[in-house]
Amino acid sequence: MSSEILTRSGRRARFRGMLAPFRRFWATLIVSVLVVLVVVAVAKVMAGSASWAHTEIGVDQWLSRAHVPFWDAVTLAVQWVLSPTMGLVIVVLVSLGVLWRTRDRMVGLTFLLVVAGGWLSSELVKMIVHRPRPDFHLLAHPLSTEATLDSFPSGHTCLAMALALGFVFLYRQRRGQKWAIIVGAVCVLFVAWSRLYIGAHYPTDVLGSILYTGAAMTAFLAIWNQWLVGPVERLIGGPRARKHA
Repeated sequence: MSSEILTRSGRRARFRGMLAPFRRFWATLIVSVLVVLVVVAVAKVMAGSASWAHTEIGVDQWLSRAHVPFWDAVTLAVQWVLSPTMGLVIVVLVSLGVLWRTRDRMVGLTFLLVVAGGWLSSELVKMIVHRPRPDFHLLAHPLSTEATLDSFPSGHTCLAMALALGFVFLYRQRRGQKWAIIVGAVCVLFVAWSRLYIGAHYPTDVLGSILYTGAAMTAFLAIWNQWLVGPVERLIGGPRARKHA
């Protein structure tokens, strides 16, 4: 797909920023898909390993013994804010904010689809991997008493990673990308830590969530920008604003 479109004046304008095609499209796509497959395969193996779970739960037990009221309240608040229902609200509101700020329907739509896709696709992975959550009976002060088979990946960590990476993609080819990376990394790591602190996940759950979401979003954005941006824009009609470019 050409990286250029016609503006209303008839002059050619290049797709830039979040909508820019990846320079090494096939390499990006292949590596991203391979990362997704490897992460899911490894998680599936770990899901059936009691010895691996026994090794990992030591981290949760150590954090559980170090609980204090302040961090209990903070981590439970994070759990509520990034819950599935609130997560949907946040993704929609942030996407609308991106649309308002850029005045670009394609950027707003792309942000919404990439972030939502990276996050919600984790639910499919949960069904494939089927990993039991840490046994809260083994924790000194469990803040989570879930006993379901959906420990991998961590939906909260996937949502945090999806939003963070969404802004990194939004600031592609712009000076603000460095700060998007720094702030996003801090937020993602904090959410990942909070899930371990609560005792809802194993360390590899949150690590795999970061790897999976990053790879899945990269693959989706690469395909979207390479083949779908132009046709979708023509379908919804109208020129794109260039304020963000």
